[in-house]
Amino acid sequence: MSYPQVVDDWLSDREMMYDSEKSYKKRESDVRQFVGWLQDNDKSFDPIDRERHKQLLHRYFLSLKSDGYARNTILGRWDTLRMLYDDLAGFQDEIEETPFEELYKKSNYLPDKTRDETKSEKPYVTLEDKNLLCENVTPPAFRNELMIRLMWQTGLREGEVANLRVEDVNLEENKLDKFWSPKIQTERTVTFKESLNWWLSEWLQGGYRDSYPTAKESEYLFLTNRSEKMPDDRPNKIIKKAADNAGIQGVLKIDKAGKTRHKITSHAIRRGHAMHLLKNDVDLRTIQKRLGHAKLETTMEYLPISPEDTSDKIEGIQF
Repeated sequence: MSYPQVVDDWLSDREMMYDSEKSYKKRESDVRQFVGWLQDNDKSFDPIDRERHKQLLHRYFLSLKSDGYARNTILGRWDTLRMLYDDLAGFQDEIEETPFEELYKKSNYLPDKTRDETKSEKPYVTLEDKNLLCENVTPPAFRNELMIRLMWQTGLREGEVANLRVEDVNLEENKLDKFWSPKIQTERTVTFKESLNWWLSEWLQGGYRDSYPTAKESEYLFLTNRSEKMPDDRPNKIIKKAADNAGIQGVLKIDKAGKTRHKITSHAIRRGHAMHLLKNDVDLRTIQKRLGHAKLETTMEYLPISPEDTSDKIEGIQF
């Protein structure tokens, strides 16, 4: 399929900007579907006029809804096309303002949520997802993979991870001992498995952490080349980038401010830790303690447990 020149230029820029081929192909596919819809309906992309393209986008998204496309599919295409038109109105200066500002609310173009989609609003990282994230981290690879493994095995919040100190790591007893939690303003202790002990030992005693210029002055477990402490929001950025590279990232929704809420985040890893425990028959009280929740109700609300999940638990039990 041939694209209008401005679209072709935008795609070329995106291809060079993305580290992951899968991420680019997702954007290219979304644009291809839109251009294909235009051609099938005897419409053209040119000329680029705000009012004209507002009507085209309006009809396109209504057609996706009426044709039975899934909410996440429509959300993904909305996200991609909004990026395209934002650049046409900004960097490329092809149009004065993006037509997205004049469209109806996004919810008008979306089908009602199914039960599975309601459940998916509490996404969690599975064991398979975790392995894919570890395989697709950006440099520094050892630090970032260790961080993901630690978060998935312990369920720590990203702020807790960023504030871990070297002295909090007890390798002899396999636990993070009395570390500070900024979220709940208290100390917590969480155990970990021998598999994580190896990664932490290599990081602390195998020269990986010591190779950082800031290592001698830093008391923190995770640091950067420029800072003695990793910023609190850095774990989430590392995870989202790895998910993009692995081709498993998704869009849950775009809020009124245009901010995209993604499927794979640091919070999804934390929830994945809890779900992994639950599916291996760990009781809710234990999960509550590992997550650092003050109330059991918080833990129960936190987990995306469906009727099918509860059915699996009681199958085979005689009443």
